[in-house]
Order: sequence, then structure tokens, then C-alpha cells
Amino acid sequence: MRDQPALVRAVGRIYGTLLDENPEQGWLDGVREWMGAEHACLNEVGPAVRWWSCIRFSIVERALGDRFVQDPVYSLALEQAPLMQPVRLSRFVPTDALRRTDMYQELIRPMNGGVAAICTWKHDAGLNALTICRSAESDDDFSDDEIAALRPLLSHLRNAMRVRARMRGLEAALSHANAALDAVRDGVFVLDARGRVRHANVAARRLLDDGDGLRLERNMVRAGRIEDDRVLQALVNDTLALGDALRDGRGAGGTALLQGTGNAVLVARSGIRRPLLVAVAPSADTARLLHGDPQEAVVLLVRDPERAGACLIEGLMMLFGLTRREAELAQALCEGNTLSAAASRIGITEGTARQYLKGVFAKMGVDRQSALVGLLSALA
Repeated sequence: MRDQPALVRAVGRIYGTLLDENPEQGWLDGVREWMGAEHACLNEVGPAVRWWSCIRFSIVERALGDRFVQDPVYSLALEQAPLMQPVRLSRFVPTDALRRTDMYQELIRPMNGGVAAICTWKHDAGLNALTICRSAESDDDFSDDEIAALRPLLSHLRNAMRVRARMRGLEAALSHANAALDAVRDGVFVLDARGRVRHANVAARRLLDDGDGLRLERNMVRAGRIEDDRVLQALVNDTLALGDALRDGRGAGGTALLQGTGNAVLVARSGIRRPLLVAVAPSADTARLLHGDPQEAVVLLVRDPERAGACLIEGLMMLFGLTRREAELAQALCEGNTLSAAASRIGITEGTARQYLKGVFAKMGVDRQSALVGLLSALA
């Protein structure tokens, strides 16, 4: 049996490097050393089998391996292997029989392979597989003790791979969200539950760099004039409370918005420059801009009237999570149409429009149509 301290070190190596750039290489090398193998590889098994990560492969061996993983024998072994149960390749193809094949002479032997332990687990629509290889010319097959020793390690490796996949997905979603926000010509600040900035797009950072009207103080967005800042901070706090009410299912009726301002405040600037318009809305769980960031709570949208704004419909969809029909309805109402006329304009019944309007209210943090129109008029 492989010694337990070595297993503990291998597991620690896996979790200790989860946040590294390419930790899989280190994981595989640890497994290879622990098991006394030539190579260790990770595969993805779907419509085709491909290498994900390999350790101790030269360029020549990698090229041979690329051909080998496409062979039906290898695919069949991976697909027939019991999930989460390490098995020997010889269970599917006896080593002596494998040695007599052209595939062995042409591909496997030059890779110093032929003896392997295989482990598979489900991932999305396919499988992930760990293959640990030894030379059939100079090494013995994996023993029962070695196969048994792989079982606890496999559980940790599978969990680490799932975490890595989730992290990559979140990183990609966050990258796309940031890129989309940077494309908006209005300033966008995403705040946490304490009113601290979690993200600022390019336009928002430009407004801060300009230093006229808004500034960043202790990572909070503040207005330049005391009276404007008092209104802005109260509006942010009210919106945070509104967001809590929406997430708790209490609705918007129990939270009072600032009288006379709707969900927006004008922030004065120096000289003859026109004031900035700052609109505030809660970030509902279903309409997060920064996917996967649980601290996202409030969105500040800053309109500089001296710069052209973004398309209203696209902006509402991205900033507040409205569907296209909800955004089209909101725009039609903003242009002065009655609910009946707005519904007819976008091709839905008035009853359906009322249902859409409820969703718009919830996502944009208002509780009546006049407040919605006032907010949209400010953003348009």
C-alpha cells in the first residue's frame, strides 16, 4: 500500500494550488511521483477524446499520444470504466494481447506506456478521466493495493477539477460582463451592501479622474457638494434597503424612496458645466451585472449630459436585467404612451403588459408607473 503521509501531501498539493495559473500540471506530477509512473494525463471524453493536461510527455510522445487517444480501444476503455472506481487498462485489453498489436508497437511502446490505471467521473455531458501510465516493457501492472490507494485521491481530484471548472466559468462570465459595461458610454458603478465600489466601468473611472462632481472617498462614490452628497448617500441607503426588501420577498411597497427625486439625483459641477445625473437601482439576484459576485447590491448609473448616452433598450437589458420585451415596454411608456397603447405598439395584450410591468418595477426598484417614467426620462 502507498504510504498515507504521501497521500496527504498529494491531496494538500491539489488544494494548495487551486488558485494557481495552471495547477493541473502540478497535480499530475504529484500523482505520477506518488504512484511511481511514467506519465499522468487528464482527458475530456465527449464526442471525441482529447488530452486536457499531461505530465512528462516530450513533443514526440505528445504527438503519439494525440493519435492514441483517438483509437477506439482507448475510448471504449474510458467509457466502460466504472465511475469513481480506479481500474486497470488490462481489465479491458490484457497486456500480453496489447503488446501484439500494431498500435502498441507504433504508438504505445514509444510513449513508454502499455500499463495504465484509469479513473473516470462525470462532467457536464461527458466524462473526465485520469490515466496513470507505466511501461509494459519494464514495469509491472498496478497492484490491488495501488488501485485501492487511488480511490481517496480520486475524490479530491474530481472535486478540485469541479472547482476549477466553476472558477473558469465565473472568470469568463465576469470578463464578458466587464467588457459589456466598458462598452456603455454612461458611467456604471456596482456597489456592495456597505456602499463600497465593487466595480467601475471605463466611463465611471473617467468621471472620477475628471474630479468634477464625483469623487471616490474610502471606496465610496461621493458628490462634490455637501448638499448633493447628502441626497446621494440617502438615496443609496434607501436603495440598499429596497434591495433587501425585494430579495426577502417583501416587495417595493414597504420601502420609501426619497420624495421628489424618484431614483435619481442631480450632482452639480463647476462653472457652466451641466450637472451629472446619478440614477440608483438595487441589483436583484436574477439581474446581476457581475455574475458570481454575491456582494453586488446596488448599481449607480451616471449620465453626463455633455456626452451622448447609450441605447435605452440595450442599456436597460444589461444594467437592470430586463428582458427585451420588458425594456421595449418601458421605453414605450417613457415616450408617453398609455399601458394599452404601449402593449399594442410592441404586439402584446394589455394583460401581458401588466405582468411585464410588474417585472420592470421589481428589477428597477420602483413601485408605480409615474416613478418608472421619471427614472427613464432621466436616463434617456
